[in-house]
Amino acid sequence: MYNAQFIRLLFSVVFLVSILNAPVMHAQVSKESAAADKSSLTEKQEKIFLSLAESLYKDGEYVRALSIYLDFMELYPDSSYGVRAMETMAELYEKQQMYSEALSMYEDLYQKTGLSSSKGMRYYYNQARLLNTMGYVQEASAIYANIVKMNPDSPYAKKSQINKKLNTLFTEPEQLHQPENNSSQNE
Repeated sequence: MYNAQFIRLLFSVVFLVSILNAPVMHAQVSKESAAADKSSLTEKQEKIFLSLAESLYKDGEYVRALSIYLDFMELYPDSSYGVRAMETMAELYEKQQMYSEALSMYEDLYQKTGLSSSKGMRYYYNQARLLNTMGYVQEASAIYANIVKMNPDSPYAKKSQINKKLNTLFTEPEQLHQPENNSSQNE
């Protein structure tokens, strides 16, 4: 539906309209004011980009939405909306079963936000959950244990305890409950 040429054309039009509608700047306008105007324009462009990507995502156009988010991150790597875009990209990768890419995105997210934040802890948990999905049970269990150790009262610690226990039960059959011996067999 939307291709890269269309997106570039859209942003060119938005940029030109913004310039044409901008008030004429006097020679005495400070550099700070000019920088603020440029920053405001950039933020508007970022919002338009994200709106388009979010619309495609909601319409189930995952491949196209992901393409727009990738373009967004390339054009605006320092955007204040970067974490939001990265989070949605991780979800899109996961929906398309591109687990390695989603895993990498969640790692970037928790490193960017820090593990002391609730969001960072959620991204770290999602990384463990994906590792589990991919069959890397020991690695997932190690992250689950780390989450419990770092923040035992968080909702992610409770989920991690359950998942770690499930991993133990399903990967170590010798720890499963063994039937008791019948006393008649021992006689």
